[in-house]
Amino acid sequence: IYQVKSTVPDESYSVHSTTGIPAAHSLPGLPPLHIDPMINVECRLPDVPTEARPEDRFRDFLLLPSERCVTTTYAQSADCAPQPLHDWSYPDQSPHGTHPKSNNLNGLLVVHLVAGNGLSSSQIMLRDLYCVVEMDSIRKARSMIRTSSSFFEWNEVFELDMEESRFLAFLLYQWDPRTKHRLCFYGGIDLRNLIGRLISLSKKSTSFGTPGPNQTGQKRYQQILLSPALTLLPSNFEKIALQLEPRGVLYLEFGYYPLERIYHRYQPTVSTSLHHASISDDVLFGVTIDELMERERNIVQLTSGLGRAPTASRFVNDSLYIPLFIRKCVEEIDRRGTEVVGIYRLAGSVWMKLQVRELFNQVTRSTLRAVFQGDRKALEGITGLIDLSPARVPDIHAIT
Repeated sequence: IYQVKSTVPDESYSVHSTTGIPAAHSLPGLPPLHIDPMINVECRLPDVPTEARPEDRFRDFLLLPSERCVTTTYAQSADCAPQPLHDWSYPDQSPHGTHPKSNNLNGLLVVHLVAGNGLSSSQIMLRDLYCVVEMDSIRKARSMIRTSSSFFEWNEVFELDMEESRFLAFLLYQWDPRTKHRLCFYGGIDLRNLIGRLISLSKKSTSFGTPGPNQTGQKRYQQILLSPALTLLPSNFEKIALQLEPRGVLYLEFGYYPLERIYHRYQPTVSTSLHHASISDDVLFGVTIDELMERERNIVQLTSGLGRAPTASRFVNDSLYIPLFIRKCVEEIDRRGTEVVGIYRLAGSVWMKLQVRELFNQVTRSTLRAVFQGDRKALEGITGLIDLSPARVPDIHAIT
């Protein structure tokens, strides 16, 4: 289609769509459960309205042309001339019609890859496409593979760390099991303008209260799948329809969290003690390391048949009390090596990371119940349930 000099992802591992996976039974009023083939953990997929036409469904998205980063080495072609930096022109902005640029390019950028339209091919009827997200020419995330003719529905959320980042690029590849993956479409956004717009939206919502219909309201905000820590923070999402080169449109939603907000420690609202394991929603992540080590002491006491829990003074080596979660991660990294490409860079969607998170939460809840009830036999069976082998979790960096 057109040549772009970039690293083409050709790893043997590929993240496929779960469209053909049978859905398990569901309770009345709840969406069906889908099982991920990679780690076999149940999760709920957000409802996406697919009956509306793309023109009607995305009418409130701001249409922007693709931009080119002046610091990258993308090759130019005759069909794809470089585009100038886009000015964010709005009626409510300065007389010059441009939005002030922000110098604060650190924090967490949430990218909701909604869908793509007009991505047809004149050579084949159906094609397999996936999207690679790059930040300053460094690959940050990769979407699932979707099969369609022109309209591709992804509905994936990525949480990307920003470290003085300047440019965000979206590269759509055609997946092929036999040959090298081919770059078909490209789109880019200047992060200075984007972050400035998101900060302005956040200030407006703080000053005027609830966001308006064109800004992301609470109902729309709740439909975007986020990590548990981010759900505690209010935010506004900007809807953008990014024109791709040489054709097509990519529908995106962006949210921004500055460093002072994402690194603030919030007090858990649920109990994580042994006595309330049945009502705790998150019994592992966000818990202090002291409490995790105390749990491990109780497990050692129960499995070894000791009369009382040993204290740290009785053992010179405290490695006996390293939590199972940490031990499993370290063992798999030692087994696979540090050169394995992690899921944060290969797939990295919030949906996939939450599945691994829930896997450990389920095992931890069962472990706490067994410890509280003093069931030694059940505890020995539970500790063997965590399987981080390549067959279950191909990318161990998803949880480390």
